[in-house]
Amino acid sequence: MKYMIMLYGSQQDYDVLSGKPGDQQPWRDEDVAAMHAFMEKWNNDLVESGSSSTRRACPLPSTPGGSSCATAFPW
Repeated sequence: MKYMIMLYGSQQDYDVLSGKPGDQQPWRDEDVAAMHAFMEKWNNDLVESGSSSTRRACPLPSTPGGSSCATAFPW
C-alpha cells in the first residue's frame, strides 16, 4: 500500500515553536524536543520498514517561495 503523509504548518505555527510571542502560548523547549523525538522515531520506523520512498522538506513559509511546495511522486 502506498500512501502520502503531508505535514503542514503556518508561519504562526513555526513562531509558536520558536518561542515568538503571538496569539498562542509559545511551546516549552521540552515540548518541542519531545515532538522532534517523536517525529524522528516515526521517520526512522518508516525508513526501516521500507515504507518511506521519498522525503522532501519544503522551505519555511517565511522564506521567499516558502508558502507552497509540490512534489511529483512516482505512484
